[in-house]
Amino acid sequence: DIPIADENTLLEILYTQLSFLGLNDHQEVIGKQLIGSIDNDGYIRRKLEAIVNDLAFTSNIITDEDEVESILYLIQDFDPAGIAA
Repeated sequence: DIPIADENTLLEILYTQLSFLGLNDHQEVIGKQLIGSIDNDGYIRRKLEAIVNDLAFTSNIITDEDEVESILYLIQDFDPAGIAA
């Protein structure tokens, strides 16, 4: 028998935690963009301004750095510790 891995990826785990926050659709899109910006080391190395621009052009989400930063702080409380630093 070949064992089948039943583990979720880090992104899936983070998306699941995001869904528990009870964010509105606008905020959830921002959260997903932030999670998608996390690199293999668990960091977000992109400037928030670049993420705001990406949201405007790819998702038609108009936001500002303050709103993105507030959702980033929520994500930084997720497990594993230190994610999205």
